[in-house]
Amino acid sequence: PHLRPYRQTFMLIPLRPPLRDLLIDLGANGHESFSEMATILYNTVFKLTGRQIPVNVVSQITYNNGRPKNQDSTLTFQEDPKVQASVFKNVKSHVNCILYPPK
Repeated sequence: PHLRPYRQTFMLIPLRPPLRDLLIDLGANGHESFSEMATILYNTVFKLTGRQIPVNVVSQITYNNGRPKNQDSTLTFQEDPKVQASVFKNVKSHVNCILYPPK
């Protein structure tokens, strides 16, 4: 999974083609659930396969949620004092931004 170093609630789970990458909001209930989800994914994959999957904390994510080849999207993060919770915003074609509230 790819996590973010900011105060927002989205997690990307990259999958092998032809499956689509999953971009999940883990804060829909108002509580951040990143650490719990990352732990569950890591432990489940390890238990089933013996493989340790990387958990990356990154400031920009490239993902493919549609799966046509060469259609990757970029996801960035921006603090926005006008939002109360994380918000997904389409900036332009294949460029998206997560707006998140200040600390």
